[in-house]
Amino acid sequence: MWIFGSRKETEGSKDAGNTAEIFRNIRPRPQPQLNRYFLSVKEALSRIELGVLKDKLPPTLQTVLNRRNLPDVFGDWMENFLLNLGNCDGVFSPRESDLIFQVVDASSCYDLKDYHQRMSQKLAASELTKESLTTNFVQFVAICRASSLLEEGTVESILNFIELAGLRLISIDGNADEKEVEELSDLVASIKGEVLRQATQAQKASGQVDSLESLVSEIHNLVGLHNVKREITQLVNLARVRKMRLEAGMAIPPVSLHLVFTGNPGTGKTTVARLLSAIYKHLGLLSNGQLVETDRSALVAGYVGQTALKTKEVLDRAKGGILFIDEAYALSSARDTADYGREVIETVLKFMEDNRDDFILVVAGYSEKMNEFLNSNPGLRSRFNKFISFPDYPPQELVLIFERLAKASNYRLTPSARDEVERQLASLYSQRSSSFGNAREVRNFFENVMTNHADRIASRTNPSEEELALIESRDIPSVT
Repeated sequence: MWIFGSRKETEGSKDAGNTAEIFRNIRPRPQPQLNRYFLSVKEALSRIELGVLKDKLPPTLQTVLNRRNLPDVFGDWMENFLLNLGNCDGVFSPRESDLIFQVVDASSCYDLKDYHQRMSQKLAASELTKESLTTNFVQFVAICRASSLLEEGTVESILNFIELAGLRLISIDGNADEKEVEELSDLVASIKGEVLRQATQAQKASGQVDSLESLVSEIHNLVGLHNVKREITQLVNLARVRKMRLEAGMAIPPVSLHLVFTGNPGTGKTTVARLLSAIYKHLGLLSNGQLVETDRSALVAGYVGQTALKTKEVLDRAKGGILFIDEAYALSSARDTADYGREVIETVLKFMEDNRDDFILVVAGYSEKMNEFLNSNPGLRSRFNKFISFPDYPPQELVLIFERLAKASNYRLTPSARDEVERQLASLYSQRSSSFGNAREVRNFFENVMTNHADRIASRTNPSEEELALIESRDIPSVT
């Protein structure tokens, strides 16, 4: 991580007189988390034989396959994304060049000045826009989906990585201004929304709409979450009976379907909300059944009078489905001295009232903080009558999640490797704090295992399929 300091006025400008001095003073700090994450994605993409996918892709994407491999598609996009973000405040600095290089390249030695110059030239020659970046990322996702590479949750994981890299970039010089924050928020929201829209359209076009039974079965096939499954089953049964009564011409008493999900990160809250939105669509309670996931950064504009407009845009996208607000308590936090969060809450409450027959709100976060959030507005708590708690996964369920991740990526574990996974995940669980990441922690752990496995295998000239698939105990990192 960089040691933050004030950005110099001339840093990164075309006529800077002290550019050489700037480069001499920069001491690159490694970005191991970002770089490891990026390399694990590229390593997974490199296993795909792109030629076999041609028939599965629309014509507009076939030219991409003729001239690039998939890791390069992602690598170029990531570089352009960060380049656009670095320039949104009009100053593309050497520090930003350094972070971009460290994220997209594994080399430890490089000429930073030359790289900065090349990136500045690329920036001057390109026409990067939010629309082009969004379109190109959706194409990347389409290629991955056509190859069946992206398993459940992988797109979300990559989007989280993109957001993390963007946050690191705009704070690298210690001066993340409002324009940079807003640009990052808008870019990520645009990309997420378009990925969701394209996926929904593709599903409808192909007729691959899950049945009600398969959606309910998918919930019950989730790891653990026994009390959650029981609560969701009750909600589904209630919805089914309400539909039966409606079809029989009987009265249907009004009932609130808005939900509060409490628990630590990575406990399946978003996954359950997504499945529930599709189930409710099947039962006729929602017209579209989409899930729109958001948080405070995508709702608050930071300017008086603009927050309500920004919130309304998100609400309109969620109409006919479920709006999932993660870490909702941030909207009522004490740091919100300008009352922007209160403006969001009031706008959401009005929308809930005006669209009570075709909109569901799910708010999520830590248990204690969610109680404070619900008490922050007199009309808020009364809108919710169902609270579902998502507990932390115990060690044996963390191991099961790991095994599912490995199987989905065509990895197998030796008996000794599985024993070591059990030991390390039990240790991870015993050391957990109140912000324990559960399945996210397991995913990060699995990515470290893949990296260690790749380090061991990469030097071999012609490794067998067995070697490429087999994880040994020496690939399992220690979590202590």
